[in-house]
Amino acid sequence: MKPGARVVLMGAEFIGCIILEMLVKSGAKLIIIEMGEGMMNEKGGVLIKQWCLEKGVMIHCCTTITAFEADQSGLRVKLDTGEMLIADFVVSRPALMPISIFCKAAA
Repeated sequence: MKPGARVVLMGAEFIGCIILEMLVKSGAKLIIIEMGEGMMNEKGGVLIKQWCLEKGVMIHCCTTITAFEADQSGLRVKLDTGEMLIADFVVSRPALMPISIFCKAAA
């Protein structure tokens, strides 16, 4: 990926954080879209959010993507807030169920 590439990352839980670190190191202009109120758990999320903001990463929490449209400037990513983002790439990562929820469901 070329430095300066505009990347939207869907999700910032454990797997998403691994991906976001790689994207930041590549020089991407990163925007995170997170459906939840924050990233990871409360303690880890605060540290990750601080790290992201220090690296110039934009973060949208409690937000979902409602549509994608391709045009000459790149991929237009529409959020449920009505905001439209422009990206060169959109990265989706698999959702992982927290182990506590998995254990309760298996019991």
